[in-house]
Amino acid sequence: MNHEDRIVRLPQVRELTGGLSASTIYRLERAGTFPQRVQLGPNAVGWRYAEVAEWIQSRRAPELRNGETGMDNLTTRGDKQ
Repeated sequence: MNHEDRIVRLPQVRELTGGLSASTIYRLERAGTFPQRVQLGPNAVGWRYAEVAEWIQSRRAPELRNGETGMDNLTTRGDKQ
């Protein structure tokens, strides 16, 4: 199984999403705006890492999606415009 195919459990999903709460993740999932969980057993669920990573990427600012830092347009205190 490669890195993209792996299943991540809720604590890992929370960490990947910057600390979203479990209730927020479940609410987003119910609304259809977060990847659907996968049933692993009678009492266990997980999410496909690739789907969670894609969701995170889709929520980033457009300039950051293209690998830019977003810092290019900032000036320092001493700079004149």
